[in-house]
Amino acid sequence: MQLRSSHFIVYFFSIIILLFSSCKSSQPVASAPSKTPDKPTTVTPTKPVEKEKPGDVAVKLNVALIMPFDLKSNFATNEEGVSEPEIKQSSLPALSFYEGATIAVDSLKQMGKDVKLTAYDSPTDSTAIARLFSNQSLKDAGLVIGTFTNALVPVAASLAEKNGINLVLTQASSPDFLENKKNVALALPSTVTQCKEVVSTMLDKNPESNIILIYRTVKREEELAEFFRSEIVKKKGSREFREINATDKGFTDIVKYLSKTKRNLIFVVSSDEAFISPLLPLLEEQNIFGIQIIGLPTWQNFESIDFMILKNVQVNIFDNNFIDYDDVERASFRKHFISRYYTDPLPSAFNGFDLVYGVGQTSGSVKLNVNRVMEKSFEKSAHGYNFKEYNGGGMENKHISILRFNDYKLEIVPSN
Repeated sequence: MQLRSSHFIVYFFSIIILLFSSCKSSQPVASAPSKTPDKPTTVTPTKPVEKEKPGDVAVKLNVALIMPFDLKSNFATNEEGVSEPEIKQSSLPALSFYEGATIAVDSLKQMGKDVKLTAYDSPTDSTAIARLFSNQSLKDAGLVIGTFTNALVPVAASLAEKNGINLVLTQASSPDFLENKKNVALALPSTVTQCKEVVSTMLDKNPESNIILIYRTVKREEELAEFFRSEIVKKKGSREFREINATDKGFTDIVKYLSKTKRNLIFVVSSDEAFISPLLPLLEEQNIFGIQIIGLPTWQNFESIDFMILKNVQVNIFDNNFIDYDDVERASFRKHFISRYYTDPLPSAFNGFDLVYGVGQTSGSVKLNVNRVMEKSFEKSAHGYNFKEYNGGGMENKHISILRFNDYKLEIVPSN
């Protein structure tokens, strides 16, 4: 991502300096930083603004963000012992989330809803999380939205429960940490859920199909293959299902497993572009029309493969956070974000807006019931939220998008 103007650089450091001084002392940012854009703009939320009715009471809600702003890296000391602020790529998703959340706060104010936003840098170990979660200001917050490494997600969930904190996490590898935790929710589908949802969706869309799973003896691929395998076995019924470990035999054996009378569904569990690149032409050469390849989200970043030249093979990619920039409401938000921050919003900016705006619009109390609020706030959402209770515990967003390249861009495959 390239920064587009000096306006953005000045604004970035105004936020980073404010956050740094805040988080260093474990005190929250008192309020979102303000900046006057070159031209006045009107906040356009991705949902219609509902005007307050006479007699309505303004909502007072404190929302705390715990994000990996990576402040120490941004203020690293050079060899001369001088602190030189530098924009780090690792900071940008967190910053963009914060900026989106700030726009949501302004939108809610137009509705007469008083929402206060504070921010903290994400701790990098369990001891630091415990110290932060014992902070009274965090305990008093109506909602805490946090991003942690996968290894620290269960720790954060347990400490939130211990301290009576309502926590919404943005990412996780597995939803298991949600069991028996009614005060914790997961805003984007976990890795395990993504794999299971794409299998379930594709098998439902293709009831008469021949199913093939391809992976290699690589730790990550074997882990993902197990998630796919368990859901395929659960859902396949009487359909044929075969596996190919390409490390043992290579993937050329796939040719003899293809069906000429049924739709072929081929789940390829690899992010290795060099491995995928020769596989697709091999399948194309079989002249079997309508072969469905299901690839990983990482395929969006492939540079050497031209998916558009394939005629017999259709490549599907799944994503748990796809932003449709052609959507009218998303385009409106993007336009406003650029006019305010002089740069394109990252997907995390849309997440920051959606979560803070959704909860702020729905909540009418200082302390929330996370399960009820997340379900109610997003029950009619058209932008990728489908919260379901996980094993009697917290809520997980189970929405994924299945995408296909069309005219050299990704589009959502219709559900029907």
